[in-house]
Amino acid sequence: MTLFLKDVSIGSLIQFQDPKISKLTLNYCSDIVLASAPHITELTINNSDLSSVQKINENKQLKVLDVSNNNLTELTLQINLNELYAQRNKIFKIQLEQTLQIIDLKKNRIQDTRAFKNITRLKELHLQCNEIITVAPLQSLKLTKLYLSGNLIVHAPEFLKQIKYLHIDQNYITQIIQNTKTVYYGTQHTPSTSQIVTSKRLDTVFQTETQKRNILHDNEQIKRKYISFQHLNKLMVEKTEQRLIVLINNAIIAFQQVNDSQ
Repeated sequence: MTLFLKDVSIGSLIQFQDPKISKLTLNYCSDIVLASAPHITELTINNSDLSSVQKINENKQLKVLDVSNNNLTELTLQINLNELYAQRNKIFKIQLEQTLQIIDLKKNRIQDTRAFKNITRLKELHLQCNEIITVAPLQSLKLTKLYLSGNLIVHAPEFLKQIKYLHIDQNYITQIIQNTKTVYYGTQHTPSTSQIVTSKRLDTVFQTETQKRNILHDNEQIKRKYISFQHLNKLMVEKTEQRLIVLINNAIIAFQQVNDSQ
């Protein structure tokens, strides 16, 4: 059972002993002090001016925690979570357990990625819009999805080529990784066409409309059946031999065939 509380002031200690309640959502609730909820496995505290997660550590059965849109600056968790969502805070210091598989910390103030290097089960990591310069500490992980848009990254290490879904737009990278097949670039801080086309296996590169057109025409590795160069404010669909790509404005959704043998 899920319990929702919204827009209430809770000044005293909240205790949930009802074994039927496994999911608890607190939204726009002020003065929260939470402890002793032994049956809660999923906890959401959003938009509640939360500044500390110390008491949350007492809830050892938690598997999913969402503390997005609060006032956190540090995040120290000593519980065996599977999923953590803490976007839109002011977090610059983190200490997490190794059981996490999904972490979403976009729109914070994280500079150092070393805190993630020992989270060996981690598969999906969202670090968009932080202050990250290097991602080298992440090379020991076996990530399948990595989101690094809107940081200060200059160099893309070789290990990033193993990541299936990699988003690195709005950084300062000047060259893509050798053997990378799909690269997502935005319209800011993007390298020139000559710098981008360095991968022998490059299938698809996205930049501005003009640069995208030049790359598609100049790079013989990109095999195309039909290409439309309409303005990106309109829906644009591209059919290549490997994938179907839909572009709306500067957002990109790529559907790649499962039997891609390249």
